Amino acid sequence: MNVFGIIRDVPGSYPTIQFALNSCNPGDTVLIQPGLYPENLIWPNINNLKLIGAGATAAATVVSASGNGRTLY
Repeated sequence: MNVFGIIRDVPGSYPTIQFALNSCNPGDTVLIQPGLYPENLIWPNINNLKLIGAGATAAATVVSASGNGRTLY
């Protein structure tokens, strides 16, 4: 385990946010590049996990379930 955690880049290294979340260990960061991500996310039971949008503004990165239930479980 990396003491400082790993930055998991979406979509650079992981095709979806959920795939990146499923690959995480405690202390990791999922860095989401600007764009629209139509996903229903299931948050893993992992301590000290961070989900961060990389855009210059909050509107640059959007996670939306697109009417298919909750965005985050």
